Amino acid sequence: MKEGNEVISISWYLVLTVGIPESLLMVLMGFQLYNLRLKFGHAIVIAAMSAIISFYVRKLPIVFGVHSLIGIVVLISLCWLFTRLPLYKVIWSVLTGFAVLAVTQSILVPLILWLTSIDYEQIKNNILINSLMFLIQALFVGAALVYCKVRKVYIFDLSDGDQNANQQAHYSDFDDII
Repeated sequence: MKEGNEVISISWYLVLTVGIPESLLMVLMGFQLYNLRLKFGHAIVIAAMSAIISFYVRKLPIVFGVHSLIGIVVLISLCWLFTRLPLYKVIWSVLTGFAVLAVTQSILVPLILWLTSIDYEQIKNNILINSLMFLIQALFVGAALVYCKVRKVYIFDLSDGDQNANQQAHYSDFDDII
């Protein structure tokens, strides 16, 4: 620790079980809520790169919370690089995906703590409990994502017909499901 700065360290296990799936859900949900197409394979690469960068950023001696801001900037940059969509569309999508996960976590964590004998310190210090807590969150957000995808639920339609028409041939059947 260095003059009030707290180093937040995560293990490679958490990168795989929380970091990558969390980034993936954030990107997929954000793009879905604005009716923007993103190849599933690209979303996985974006999520993996983002989680790996976050792993190293969390090792830096920076003030708590700054790592999240850096993570969002990294995710926005990666999404823009892979999609080449206008930057404002990418920013809206990533920030909305982040908000969905943050709200879900703010509701579920206190509820789970209240229902169980687990306390916040146990979640923070035990990677298995941390992973299980995220799994619960991921199930809720994943179910919401599938619902939004199937029901074509959008906050706002930012797609342009040309973008979707030109890219349609590059998507697999699996991309249409997820």
